[in-house]
Amino acid sequence: MTQPPTPYHHRHHGRSPTNFVALAGAWAVLAGLWVGVGAAPWVVALLGMATLPLVWDIARNPQQWLRLDHRGLAWQGLGGQQHIALAEIDHVRLDRRFDFSMRITIVPKAGPRLRLPPGLAPPADALQSALQAHGISCQRHPFSLFS
Repeated sequence: MTQPPTPYHHRHHGRSPTNFVALAGAWAVLAGLWVGVGAAPWVVALLGMATLPLVWDIARNPQQWLRLDHRGLAWQGLGGQQHIALAEIDHVRLDRRFDFSMRITIVPKAGPRLRLPPGLAPPADALQSALQAHGISCQRHPFSLFS
């Protein structure tokens, strides 16, 4: 009897080290503009407002996850949870966007396409390997404009 493939899990949360480093870097640049260059405080404050969504993300700490196992593909994004059985999936399409983000589209055998939330995209190579281990075909499209 063959063993089922190893389940694949991916988690993302708002209080990630990447978010803290990005926020610290942005604030360091703003401090450098104010102290080093002598930028007007209102200019620094205006530019600093661009960091407010990241501050909100760190404060709220939203949890996003993706799970692929023998039952199916399930995920939770900011819009709620979804699940699709493996038998219902025709293929998964991985599109690299021009901003280097990854758009992941699940194409079922019947029904509308399902898109994973943008902030949930796991590393493409690991996801593709896990999908193929579970018998799901995967299509990669580098730098597609429309998908």
